[in-house]
Amino acid sequence: AIVVDVTPGSGAAGAGLQEGDVIIEVDGTRVSGPETVASEVRGHGVGDMQQRHADRGGSQRQRDFEMAGTD
Repeated sequence: AIVVDVTPGSGAAGAGLQEGDVIIEVDGTRVSGPETVASEVRGHGVGDMQQRHADRGGSQRQRDFEMAGTD
């Protein structure tokens, strides 16, 4: 799943995810598309920690971040 937008102040922004990154795994679940990421996000509450593996320009990175709420 390609990251198309990162909300300032979000857990994703705090973890360093950037527009154009490709999320390939979330909490050990291989990502087959945006619906996989959405499903994994819905399974977590505010303050929960989540781990994602992303590819940026051919370099894979692991990102751990805290789930944030929405206003």
